[in-house]
Amino acid sequence: MAKEKAGWRCTRRNENGNVVIHISKQTEQFSHWNGIFHCHPYDARKTRKRDILNKIKHRVLDEYTSIEIIIEEEYRKANLSVEEKRMMPLLTQIESGLHKLRRKSLPSISQN
Repeated sequence: MAKEKAGWRCTRRNENGNVVIHISKQTEQFSHWNGIFHCHPYDARKTRKRDILNKIKHRVLDEYTSIEIIIEEEYRKANLSVEEKRMMPLLTQIESGLHKLRRKSLPSISQN
């Protein structure tokens, strides 16, 4: 039998972000939490990085353009500052994972 609750954890585990909340899968309502208060400053750069990478992933799944071109176009469209450019992964660091993502989304070729 599948779990009846889903757990959510803050991604910032080292900065007062050790909170874990549990939500009922049936009612989608709050169930309980681990009692740790969630308190850390908002980081706009990390959020922007995540948004840009999500756009890239969606384009990789929706388009058949070269992954290298998609990454370069999204980075160019974002008008990244010097600090943001340092935070973003290099093309060579994410290209392999994006190829795997695209491969998984395509139907397999039968060998008959």
